Amino acid sequence: MKRELAREAMNLVIVTSMVSLISAYGQMGANGTQGWLFKSKLLGSLWIDSLPGAAGLVLMLMIPLYAVRFLLNRRAKA
Repeated sequence: MKRELAREAMNLVIVTSMVSLISAYGQMGANGTQGWLFKSKLLGSLWIDSLPGAAGLVLMLMIPLYAVRFLLNRRAKA
């Protein structure tokens, strides 16, 4: 049970990180003439700023799935 819970938590962290990274990349200017170092610093700061929003989005979308899974598991044990 603990391994399964740790695996699910790791999956949620990976999904949250990817959603946040995509959001940060979307906030960057497409036609910027800055160098790679500036762009990577900008992307890093935007990624950190968008983490809470991405975590909220992932949790809102995943709570119903896990609730159904939990209730079906309890029903199968009973």
